[in-house]
Amino acid sequence: MRGDVDSQTIQEIAEFVNRKIREVAEKTPHQSSSRVTALAALNIAEELFQEKKARDRQLQEYESRANRLLEWLDRKLAEVTA
Repeated sequence: MRGDVDSQTIQEIAEFVNRKIREVAEKTPHQSSSRVTALAALNIAEELFQEKKARDRQLQEYESRANRLLEWLDRKLAEVTA
């Protein structure tokens, strides 16, 4: 973990990872612990990937809206100064 993470955050992350491992273990009771851990890591990575995609889509939407607003403002300023 990065050095700039406080102990409370590290504890929350550890609890999150342990919870994900338990969820996978409950769904796949006959798998080895290393396989369960790997599956949990894949599930966490998938969640992260989906969150990043959603954030990127939202950022693109904000940028699009900001650009439309700037274009509108430019048109209004042009009307006022014309």
